[in-house]
Amino acid sequence: ARELDAECTQQAAADVAGVTPVTVRRTYVDLTEE
Repeated sequence: ARELDAECTQQAAADVAGVTPVTVRRTYVDLTEE
């Protein structure tokens, strides 16, 4: 969503994926670690 300048909350992404917002947040952190 950020790459496309689309507005999307963690809750909305979690609902679509069928996971919790915490899972979305942790996965994002894992994927963006350098």
